[in-house]
Amino acid sequence: MQTTYLPERNVSQVLLTNLINALKVAGPENEDGNPTRLKQVAVQRATGIARSTLNDLLKACADGDANPDLRTLCRLANELHIPVAFLLMGPREWRTLLSTFSDMATGDMHHAAAKRDFGNGLRGPQAALQILRDADVYPLPVPKFADADDSPEVARLERQNEAFRRATLVTAALVQAAGSDADMLKPLTLLAAAYANNDKSRYLNNIT
Repeated sequence: MQTTYLPERNVSQVLLTNLINALKVAGPENEDGNPTRLKQVAVQRATGIARSTLNDLLKACADGDANPDLRTLCRLANELHIPVAFLLMGPREWRTLLSTFSDMATGDMHHAAAKRDFGNGLRGPQAALQILRDADVYPLPVPKFADADDSPEVARLERQNEAFRRATLVTAALVQAAGSDADMLKPLTLLAAAYANNDKSRYLNNIT
């Protein structure tokens, strides 16, 4: 049975931490040149978000049951001059992104992408999956001790590979939408493949 990777309470706590840290330094510079806290009245004036709404959001985050509407998150992110996705990214997501950039610069996936001709029909999300194949990280290999066709471990591996496949294709579909020209296609596809590979433990470990 597959369990949820990040319960709503954890997402709420990530959002709370990010909002607190962002507001702490988003205010005007003081006379010593140091950042100051962005006060709630300033947030209200700039975004139109009522102080009570912001207070309720922070309290709900702390309680683990925050459910902000998209408009509120977008207004906050716009005032903080960050992508709205940053408000929901925790330490694990940042580490995964950092590892992804490292893999894009060097390593097997970098070389696998470099060898591919993206102008020769390899333009869709499946290109990211092919990079993983060329780098020998997909599909996940069958353990040596699991040689029977009906082995529970083999069945589990099949479910993991299906999850890996789906995650890679969906990630590539989203990332490739950012640019379709030749100069952008290869690095974006490599980004999708490297991210899916670095992120796989997030969901594979929960598949039984």
